Amino acid sequence: MFTLLKKIFHNNNKDKDKLNKKDRSMSDISINGRKKVSTLKREFRDQYGLQLKVKVGKSNSDAPTHKTLSQVRDPEAPAGSGFTINSRMLVGNVEKKFNKMGLKVNIKGLRNQTIRNDVTLSSVTKK
Repeated sequence: MFTLLKKIFHNNNKDKDKLNKKDRSMSDISINGRKKVSTLKREFRDQYGLQLKVKVGKSNSDAPTHKTLSQVRDPEAPAGSGFTINSRMLVGNVEKKFNKMGLKVNIKGLRNQTIRNDVTLSSVTKK
């Protein structure tokens, strides 16, 4: 009886470990004005296997990587609070969140492929 309970307990813990590893493999990325462009781009590439092209304000010129998001955002945009990106979000919604913050971003594949706005980050993640 004791060995049977021990086996059941052991198998349940293995299943929990598998679930925890899945949850940890796709963690959220927190966004705030103090985060550097380089850090954000690296986290995005490491987490989702995609490029995040950050632009200065609402222009099409690339943001300098040594600056913070608050330094490159559109000065006329209202200062917004931070937000979190997770793998279940649609690509278009992620871009809209940055837009509300006064930033223009484009999400691309590692080879600069265009990604549709109506797909989730997890569905296009390259690991």
